[in-house]
Amino acid sequence: MIDLIQYLALGVLIYVSLFYILATLIKNWSIIDIAWGPGFVLIAIMAITYTDNYNLFSLTISALVTIWALRLAFHIGIRNIGKGEDFRYANWRKKWQPYPEIQGFFRVFILQGIIMIIVALPIYVSIKFSTTAHILIYFIPGILIFCIGFILEVLADLQLKNFKNDHKNSGLLINSGLWSISRHPNYLGEIILWWGLGFFTLPFDYGYLGLIGALCIHLIIRYISIPVLEEKWQSKEEWQNIKRKIPILFPGI
Repeated sequence: MIDLIQYLALGVLIYVSLFYILATLIKNWSIIDIAWGPGFVLIAIMAITYTDNYNLFSLTISALVTIWALRLAFHIGIRNIGKGEDFRYANWRKKWQPYPEIQGFFRVFILQGIIMIIVALPIYVSIKFSTTAHILIYFIPGILIFCIGFILEVLADLQLKNFKNDHKNSGLLINSGLWSISRHPNYLGEIILWWGLGFFTLPFDYGYLGLIGALCIHLIIRYISIPVLEEKWQSKEEWQNIKRKIPILFPGI
C-alpha cells in the first residue's frame, strides 16, 4: 500500500507543479480549481495501471470518478474563464507577503495535491483491493449513493446557473429550488457522492481508509470551503434572512 501511495504522490506532485507553472504564467491561481477534478482521474488511471487490477469493480469506480471530474472541471471552467482570479486567491496573493508566488506554490498547489491524495483514498483503496467476489455486495448501494450525490450536485449547479443568467436576479442570492432547503445543495451533493465512494471500500483490507477520505472532504467543505464562501455575503441583509431560514447543508439540521 505504501508503494502505491508513493507512486501516486509523485504523479500528483508533477501534476500540481505543472498547473502552478501555468498559473504563474497567466497570473491566476484559480486554475487549480479546474485541475481539482481531473486530478482524481489521474489518480484512478495511475492506480489501475500500477496494480494491473482491471476488474469490473475498479473500472466502474474509475468511470464514475471520470464522469464526475470532467463535469466539474467543465462547469468550473465555464464559470471562471475570462473572469479573472477568484477573490479567495486574489486576497491570499495580497496577504502572503513577501514572496506570494513561493507561498502560493506550497499553500495552494502543494496543499491541494496533499488533500487530493487523502480524499482519493476510497478510489485507490478500491482499485487495489477489489475483486469480483466483492462486487455484488457493495456494488449497487455504492453506485446509488454516488448517483444521488452526483445528481443533487448537477441539479443545484444548474439551478444556480439559471438564476444568475436571469437579469432580474442581478445582485440577489438564490433561495429557491434545492437552494430553499439547503444553503449549499451543490456541496451537499459533493459530500454524498464521496461517502458513496467510501462505501465501496468497506469490504476491503484498509477499507477504513476510504471512509477517512470521505470524512476529509466532508470536513473541508463544511468547515473551510463554506465559511470562506459565506464570508463575502455577511454584509447583505438578504443573506442574514437566508441564514436564519435555510440550514447550511442538511435540511432540518
